[in-house]
Formats: sequence, C-alpha cells, structure tokens
Amino acid sequence: MRYNGVAENIYLLERCGELNAERRAWLENVRGHAIRATGWTPAEVAAQDEALQREFRDRYPTIPKERCEPLARATDIERARTLKVP
Repeated sequence: MRYNGVAENIYLLERCGELNAERRAWLENVRGHAIRATGWTPAEVAAQDEALQREFRDRYPTIPKERCEPLARATDIERARTLKVP
C-alpha cells in the first residue's frame, strides 16, 4: 500500500470514529514500511503529512457513515490476511 493511501485510510477511519487501537497499530506499521520504501527524511514525511491533511480536509468536509463501515471492514480483512513484519 502506498504512503498516501495509508494516510488517507487513517484519516478517514479517525474522522469516522472507527480507528481503534488494532487498526491504528496495523496501519502505522504499514505506514512505517511505506516511509522506508520512499526513503524520505523525517522532515519530508512531516511535509507530506501536512499537505495530505490539507488535501483530505478539503476533499472530505463530511464523511458519510456508508463509507466508514466498508473501509473499517476492508481494513480488518487486510489486517487479518497480512503478516505483520516489524
């Protein structure tokens, strides 16, 4: 999963109130692997996160519940099927 996609899923689940500890831990692990794959410095990650937060606020002024439940379910399925690598 690409960095921006992981960041978007975290943002949406958090806004929906569906980002529980297990989902957060798994998504943060995936996010960490994406960061390492990009080779970004911490400053570059922070700049990307800031830009994405602005973009997501503009793109999603509201998030319908119909979008939240399928995303939460899909995240759980992917988490169950994926081996967590430190």
